[in-house]
Amino acid sequence: MAAVLAVATATITLGTAAPAASGSPKPLLAFPAAPAQEASTPITQAEQAILDRFDTDYVISHIRHIEDNIGPGVGGSPAERHRASYLAGQLAALGYGPWTKATASDGVADYFQEFAATQVAATIPGSVTIGGREFPANGPAYRQDGVYQGFNVPEVSGPSIYFATPDEATAAPAAEVAGKVVLTHRPAGTQGRTAYAAAAATLESHGAAAVVFFHPKYTIDANGATSAENTFSAVTTGAPINIPVVLTSYFDGQTILDTLSGPSGIGSQEVVVRNARGTTSVNVLAVKPAIQPTERTVIIGGHLDSRTGTVGANDNLSGPAVILGIAKAIRDVPTTYNVVFAFWGSEELGLVGSKAFYATTLEPNDFSSNIAAYYNLDMAATAQESNAYLTIHTPYRDTANGNAPLRSSAGDTVAVQAERYWDFANGAGQLDTWWKKEWIDPATNSVAVVGLEYFGNCSDHASIAGANASPRVEFDDAIPQVYTFWRGGGINTGSSNVTELNYH
Repeated sequence: MAAVLAVATATITLGTAAPAASGSPKPLLAFPAAPAQEASTPITQAEQAILDRFDTDYVISHIRHIEDNIGPGVGGSPAERHRASYLAGQLAALGYGPWTKATASDGVADYFQEFAATQVAATIPGSVTIGGREFPANGPAYRQDGVYQGFNVPEVSGPSIYFATPDEATAAPAAEVAGKVVLTHRPAGTQGRTAYAAAAATLESHGAAAVVFFHPKYTIDANGATSAENTFSAVTTGAPINIPVVLTSYFDGQTILDTLSGPSGIGSQEVVVRNARGTTSVNVLAVKPAIQPTERTVIIGGHLDSRTGTVGANDNLSGPAVILGIAKAIRDVPTTYNVVFAFWGSEELGLVGSKAFYATTLEPNDFSSNIAAYYNLDMAATAQESNAYLTIHTPYRDTANGNAPLRSSAGDTVAVQAERYWDFANGAGQLDTWWKKEWIDPATNSVAVVGLEYFGNCSDHASIAGANASPRVEFDDAIPQVYTFWRGGGINTGSSNVTELNYH
């Protein structure tokens, strides 16, 4: 994790502030523009001192606390809000106040920038509560012309009834399912993403109060890649569905069935199904003011939510935890720019929090011109030796050059980041292109890489760079940004496997 801190800290030149009352100068963080050409600037003694202050145990403690005490934090859910409150509390404990430039728009000078959880997202988050435990779930994808309208029912409850397959459920007598929450397994395969609709419509016609599907499988391959637990597709033909329909993860489905199991088999318990469409989500924003008043600002951010059915130890508890570690490491260091610590809500629902921030804070007030750099930490740690590829990403590509990362003034800024991290990691070798280096790691005899590459709009860096704006901000005019995460699996064969056991 200290290596990720190096990507942020090693790009910062340090000077000295005016002598303190004791007469001894303090190190001063500054954020200069990139040099006109590639150059590797060694990490200074003062920078190394900050890296040495990075507390890995402190970082791990926050991941464990959230995993053990809060659990999965799906966008728009109470658990996501609990995560946000916890992270804001940690920033307050470190002595950082809220960044009211972004958060006081609702008249409250707190750490939270609130927005609609489904402002731009298609996914409808929800939950299933049974046996006193709430499990996150997802509804079908939202479309204005879709047949699914069950999101209009915020909550429904009733006794449960379980069927091994949707066919068994729809074949049961109507009197058997009327007024009940039907639990069953979603059909396997890609067709299961739409086949749910016919089954749900039939069950609604039989009087079912709601339908809860369990994802049918979970697999892990030799590289640690997991089976995707995709949400339902939006269906635009067929009978309207007006009852809540949600999908849980495979593991949560198994836990629910264990809760229902008794000596005589799977029985019935009261179930509550909730839809979260129309709920709100939050960004958490705190600031370290510059030593002298200025509008110039650096943002260090990462999303705080996770996907349905998983706490997301890597994606993305690692990001907020590392940000807290950075905040702790630099809290006593004067900075020439303001440093904003940002935790984005509902990233997994479509970068919703960072898009809301861009739309309400950066562009309307032309504040983007004051952002010197943005650092995105998403999947900032790994437990797999094979994930030896620390990538530094851009959302813009050169389509005329094999989709290579687009070179520009912002791109050159990021290239310097890669060059300086390379030196920090004691890499040996030559720069293969203007954005990538690789070497054989003698410890594992595997290829390890650090570099800049195009990786689309997969995380909040795209929002902050303006890649999702309309009209889109061109890369040469965008906020210089760095998105780092570890990946692995067949790097030297061109594979793009980014998954691992702790991914989602």
